[in-house]
Amino acid sequence: MRFSGEWRRDLLAAERPVDGSWLARSDLPVLVVHGERDLRFPADDSAWLAAREGVRRITLPSAGHLAHLEAPEACRRV
Repeated sequence: MRFSGEWRRDLLAAERPVDGSWLARSDLPVLVVHGERDLRFPADDSAWLAAREGVRRITLPSAGHLAHLEAPEACRRV
């Protein structure tokens, strides 16, 4: 059995734009923190977002969906 976030792609697209256009309206830097073991939102799902200007993405290898709670020290070092 393989778990992934495929089930929610259409659901998220219906709720709000997922093209990152909202970033163009902000001049704030964006940090995307992903847990490598996140089964709900797999780390590869944020690759399109990380490709945008002003966005930095990190992946924490020992964390899952709650990366900030599972690897707080690693989050602080970012």
